[in-house]
Amino acid sequence: MPLSLNQKRAAELRKTLEQWLESHELFADSMFDTPEAPESIDTSQGAEAVYLVLRIDGSLVDMFYERENDTLRTEFDRIVAEHGFWYDFEDSTVLNFMHDEQAQSR
Repeated sequence: MPLSLNQKRAAELRKTLEQWLESHELFADSMFDTPEAPESIDTSQGAEAVYLVLRIDGSLVDMFYERENDTLRTEFDRIVAEHGFWYDFEDSTVLNFMHDEQAQSR
């Protein structure tokens, strides 16, 4: 099955974030996962399709929890938004990335 446009965008986001995280030495203990069929979930009850999952550990946890207002967090958020996504924490060490429908209409 061919990838959807949002899956392709998520792959681009992943590549950009991996490069950015590695350049700041934040990626050593973290990893990405890509859900197989994000658009197959039932969104009628408000659930969002998750296109990318980032499991964080080590220095990346520090970026989110110890230096929340740091420029690195701002850069991370900017990269995510520029690719048309937003993220939410599933728990303290898992970030889920969803497509930002509002960004698409801007």
